[in-house]
Amino acid sequence: MALPLDEPLIPELQASAAAAVGELWHLRAASELRVGAQFRRLAFEFRAQSSSPELGAHLQQAALDEARHSEICTTVGNRYASRAAPEGPVEAPPLVRFGDADERSSLLLHLVLLSCINEGVSTFYLRDAMKHSRSTLAREALRQLLSDDVQHARIGWMHLASPAVSRADKRLVSAALPTLLGLSRTAWTNVPARAEIWFVEHGCPGQAVAEQAFRDAVRELVLPGMAHVGVDTAAAARWLASVGTVKCEP
Repeated sequence: MALPLDEPLIPELQASAAAAVGELWHLRAASELRVGAQFRRLAFEFRAQSSSPELGAHLQQAALDEARHSEICTTVGNRYASRAAPEGPVEAPPLVRFGDADERSSLLLHLVLLSCINEGVSTFYLRDAMKHSRSTLAREALRQLLSDDVQHARIGWMHLASPAVSRADKRLVSAALPTLLGLSRTAWTNVPARAEIWFVEHGCPGQAVAEQAFRDAVRELVLPGMAHVGVDTAAAARWLASVGTVKCEP
């Protein structure tokens, strides 16, 4: 769906505020490219392990989706900032191993982190950002991102529920969940507060919304989803209880 670029709220912004919002959308565009590179890397690695062709196809499609997301965010950022975003190739680094896990196990944990957790949190954050936004342009861009991220989160759940994942694999995921959740929380909350109203109204809420989205996603999606596919969530639930609470103010 085409973006409504004739957003009437943009002329109401001071030039510095519009530029600041545009910069955040440009940063989001770069982030989408990095996520796409990670999906592309996972698709390559799973194919190298002779995994399900269906899994590889889903991961490759997610990589293509993220490239399109970057284009969407760049278009929005250009509209606000009245300038083009800097361009450059983005490649995912080689996948690291988690502790003493072997290559196959590390690959599974990377998929859980990227798909089940990070893309799951993204759906909650994008939903909340839409709720707080007054900008029709921002809301439509966020809606398009959200629609795809729902599908991206399902990739990991489908794999965990498949015969390719053994009981031993699920015990590994269970033991690693607190670590994976900690990594995700650090990434999602490493943003400024962004208390200025123009950020919130134009699709870029800050740390409080991101933190609340993370907690809601873990509590309402990740932990129930893990339990549904046979992964013990006791350690992850204890971890979530230990990180405290946050008051959500956009």
